[in-house]
Amino acid sequence: MSSAEAFPDMRPVPKGVLEKLGAALPIALTAIATAFAGLSTSEMSRAMYWRSAAAQDQAKSNDQWSLAAHKRDRAIMMQTSALQLRPAEAAQPNAPAAGDDSFGPPGPANDVAREWIFRAGPPPQTFPAIDDTAIVAVLDANREGQPEAALLRVARNVNPVKLEEAIDRATAELKRIDAEWQPVVDLLNRRLAAMTASRDRGQQANHLEVEQRRYRIEAGLNQQLGHLFEVRVRTSTVQAERHRNRSEYFFYALLVAQAGAALGAMALARRRRSALWLMAGFVGLVSVGFGAYVYLSM
Repeated sequence: MSSAEAFPDMRPVPKGVLEKLGAALPIALTAIATAFAGLSTSEMSRAMYWRSAAAQDQAKSNDQWSLAAHKRDRAIMMQTSALQLRPAEAAQPNAPAAGDDSFGPPGPANDVAREWIFRAGPPPQTFPAIDDTAIVAVLDANREGQPEAALLRVARNVNPVKLEEAIDRATAELKRIDAEWQPVVDLLNRRLAAMTASRDRGQQANHLEVEQRRYRIEAGLNQQLGHLFEVRVRTSTVQAERHRNRSEYFFYALLVAQAGAALGAMALARRRRSALWLMAGFVGLVSVGFGAYVYLSM
């Protein structure tokens, strides 16, 4: 008969799962806390990236608004100069009139230049249609001057891919208009210089009125493109806030894991009466308490 059979109370008590893990539990929790620390730092870096992207988009929007304001100023200057030339035109009853042949031989640019001069300037241009309801909602909220928090709530529904497609279409359309109008603008500028040399005030006024209409059309297009870039500012801000919140939650998980590791070390210290485990648990609790203090009070 064995001693265990002779003395049943001396049989080894089965160890639980936590006891079997033993010292591995605080170490595992420490490793998990380290992983959460890395995730928190990674999410914060992503938040900073999206903040930087939002700043770049805001700069692009400001560029479009500045360009629109500059063109509106130019339009006002052209209109004012044309109005000042009209009285001088009336004082020149015998001034030679510039006919169609003053544009040079027939050609695409010459034909369009004639049409602009004699039919009130360049034709109106429409901004590319935006059929995405989420983008339209942000545009409407931005024009209404809603608070930033309301804009961000609406911007959460925007599909970034569709927004990029809308911006690309608008940018391509503005480039197309510039490329189409540039030969005509160059021709009209040369003709205006010739009219200035001949002191034909009436034709100078006509050219300046064409220019002021062109500047107003282009200013409106630049302004609408600026609105689209502001939508992307809001979507980038939404992404930044999302990653910042994730970083904060990973930080909370880090604190919980550290607290678990510290409590595990304290439990091992009590069971094994080890000063080293006791010191490790105490240091862990102090670090968790200090982190909570910094987060709540600073």
